[in-house]
Amino acid sequence: MPIDGYNPQEFGKSLAEQAQQVVPVDLHDEQKKYIINKVYQFCILAGNALNQDQNINLTADQASIITQFIGEWTFHKSIDLIRANVPIDCWDQVLQEVAFAIFETAKYTQTSNLEADAAIALVEREVNASYEKTLRELITQ
Repeated sequence: MPIDGYNPQEFGKSLAEQAQQVVPVDLHDEQKKYIINKVYQFCILAGNALNQDQNINLTADQASIITQFIGEWTFHKSIDLIRANVPIDCWDQVLQEVAFAIFETAKYTQTSNLEADAAIALVEREVNASYEKTLRELITQ
């Protein structure tokens, strides 16, 4: 059942538009386009999953917070991948792993009603752990 007052498409579009305004100017157009598309894509996927999850009961604000975590971290980790010269064919895999970690952790923070600072810290810790783990796995392949 959809979350009352929460529209993943509109929210994802809004986050992608915000990302477009702050993408570093030193990146190539294709890199910028990739980042903005990933932010939008992951926000829509997460938002739709939240709307369809019968096992949790979220408010529109909680769903928006989860989606925003995914959008913001997708943005930052995309830039990190580009600047670290990680091969382009690895970007999707790394970002998918990170987005999954964010999704699960952010759902936990919202359903447990953690304070904002604690939620931010927990999500950041999981993002960094997932990012490092996925890069290490790629190196050993």
